[in-house]
Amino acid sequence: MSFTQQAAPCTKFRPHPAQPKAWVGGFSLIEVLVAIVVLSIGLLSLAGLQTAAIRNSYASYQRSLANLQTQDAVERLWVNRCALQRAAVLNTIQTE
Repeated sequence: MSFTQQAAPCTKFRPHPAQPKAWVGGFSLIEVLVAIVVLSIGLLSLAGLQTAAIRNSYASYQRSLANLQTQDAVERLWVNRCALQRAAVLNTIQTE
């Protein structure tokens, strides 16, 4: 084979013939509707999770406030108890 001769064209890598118009339609209406339904169900579930998270967050905030108020009340009782004991001791010293 000389350099001036060209090799026979390779038929192995020939492009495929064009597909018929019926196959080149893209997405069908049913596929789009199913995708919209799936997407809307996902978004509604995310909205439900968000409202549940906000509700639980508020409940946790209320419990934290109740805990702080209870701790404050206990500390005040301890302080008053110590003050009452000191006053009782001072009272007994002054009365003797």
